[in-house]
Amino acid sequence: MNHNLSLYDVPFQSIVYQTKTVEVRLNDQQVSTVQVGDCIRFFLEDDMARTVLCKVTTLNSYESFLALYEDVAFEQMDCCGWTMDEMMNATYKLYTPEEEKAYGALAIGVQVVDVDKSNIK
Repeated sequence: MNHNLSLYDVPFQSIVYQTKTVEVRLNDQQVSTVQVGDCIRFFLEDDMARTVLCKVTTLNSYESFLALYEDVAFEQMDCCGWTMDEMMNATYKLYTPEEEKAYGALAIGVQVVDVDKSNIK
């Protein structure tokens, strides 16, 4: 199955350059149908014509983002040098604690399958 998800510029570039191999999402209805082996086409939030196609290699559900961040190496999310507080603060700019409590968190392992050369800066 194929899925489409948008990303802001920095995480998009991290996936393009393969320095990010785990995408973190709220485990809501938007990603609830994603399965290992599926493909996700990530779109750049500000330029939907720029995409990167990835294969889902792993899926791990967590009760909270804290539990996810305690389990997944920050390097896999291209967040080397970040503190746990920085990770949590960045996450809560995207998702509310209420959403987290309702849905939990999902770590999606991805492997780049196809990169449009126009995506490379």
